[in-house]
Amino acid sequence: MNWLSLITTAAKLVAAVVKFFSDRQLIESGRAEGRSESDADHARKAREAGDAMQKIADKPPSRAEIEKRLEDGSA
Repeated sequence: MNWLSLITTAAKLVAAVVKFFSDRQLIESGRAEGRSESDADHARKAREAGDAMQKIADKPPSRAEIEKRLEDGSA
């Protein structure tokens, strides 16, 4: 009977270790997915900011407008 309880305890230990590693892998998978989504959001915002800057660069203010801004102090 002692061998049977020893084998049962060993099987429970093995099952607990396997569950631990499985849970750990699932947690890491979730973290990686979260980082991926965050990186995609950052890339999207950077692209939008770049597009906005490009629109400004494509249409620079005229010299008269620049001089007016300098006189007003809002350049």
